[in-house]
Amino acid sequence: HDPEQEIDLKPESSEEATHRWTVTLGILGIAATMVSGELLKRRGIFRIPEAVIGLLVGVAAGGLSEMFESQTMAEDESFDDEFFMVWLLPPIIFAAGYNMNVPAFFDNLGPTMLLAFGGTVLSAAVVGACVYLAGQLGLAYRLSLLASFFFGSLISATDPVTVLAIFKVIGVRDDIFAVIFGESVLNDAVAIVLARTILSFNTPDADISLLTCLQAA
Repeated sequence: HDPEQEIDLKPESSEEATHRWTVTLGILGIAATMVSGELLKRRGIFRIPEAVIGLLVGVAAGGLSEMFESQTMAEDESFDDEFFMVWLLPPIIFAAGYNMNVPAFFDNLGPTMLLAFGGTVLSAAVVGACVYLAGQLGLAYRLSLLASFFFGSLISATDPVTVLAIFKVIGVRDDIFAVIFGESVLNDAVAIVLARTILSFNTPDADISLLTCLQAA
């Protein structure tokens, strides 16, 4: 027995233990959301969609980090935009396109494109203007005009996953399902282009005109 060959086992630090329990909590939260959603679906309860259950589970997980006053847990639970854009969003878009009813989508391409492009741009403009006016009137946190329209572009890309799930259960017409499903897939790209275009003008000497907007897009 050579003492020099003994493995140096260091005791687990509090941060490592907190990180381990945070990952476990996240896995349990996902499992609880999926099981609860499936139970509600089998009982025919559609007033409480699975997305709402996931939101409540997330609020509960955030409340635990606040209750224990753990900065490590709060950092581990924080949203990572790079992880979402690189690892989560591409599979979601791929699965949406792969499972799409292609004939129904192309038969309703006109209204789908109108809602995805025109509707998203109009919604971003209306939401941005309302947020800016509410801030100027003291009804909400005051944002600059650029920040207001940036917020509008982010919030306008709706994802009707609950509506589509209910449509699939009750069996709506294929053309209605294709329009809403296709619009939900395309409006993410429109929102990303809008947000990046608005961010490109976040400089002191920005020249805002129709030509510069087209160039930024």
